[in-house]
Amino acid sequence: MIRHCLKVSAALIAAAIVVTATPATATNTAPVRHAFDVRAKGANIGQHVFSIDTLEDGTKYVDIEAKLKLKFVFVTVFKLHHQAQEIWRDGRLLSMKCVTEKNGERQEMQAVAKDEYILVQTPDDEMHLSQDTVPTSFTREDLWQTTDARDLVLLDTLNGERKPARLRFEGRQQVELNGTVRDLRYFTLTETETGRLSYQFWIDDSGMAARILMHAKDGTDVHYTYAA
Repeated sequence: MIRHCLKVSAALIAAAIVVTATPATATNTAPVRHAFDVRAKGANIGQHVFSIDTLEDGTKYVDIEAKLKLKFVFVTVFKLHHQAQEIWRDGRLLSMKCVTEKNGERQEMQAVAKDEYILVQTPDDEMHLSQDTVPTSFTREDLWQTTDARDLVLLDTLNGERKPARLRFEGRQQVELNGTVRDLRYFTLTETETGRLSYQFWIDDSGMAARILMHAKDGTDVHYTYAA
């Protein structure tokens, strides 16, 4: 059972959150903060929080923090603290740095945009990815503008791995959240190589996620619900 919990937790942070940055016209504003409650196996396991700070030149700083904890029979079997900062301008990722403490072990990943590619570095590897690469924080602004299927290359913000996937707009759905029925855009994300459904997203018309359902490889469902 403990081994099962560890597998689930390792996947949680890769889901990150879905966010659209503040409108391009916003300048000199205080950072905008959003939080998601995270649940798995019927229990609240923590929160995923981000803030966006938009500068006068349109540069956007996205700061992300997640604190997650899984317990089994009152014993903590997994503990994770993830912090990241992404810098975007004109819809292009300029840089990203992620630091994760997982059960006392530190993991790091960073990426920086070059002229024709994104350089991704971990302590054990280095690779060049297309500038169209999408971090699994799903913070890319144009991501939810599609009304058709879209092939993506995902960059796992936990370990720097490259993951081909397909994002598909499935239409609109009426979803009840916190006692209110909302009309949301519904997207699915499948792994290109296996066809496995890995995410479901319910996105409002501003590009903000109201709900995310992640399907871990071991069959566990992980729920992200917008909190504030």
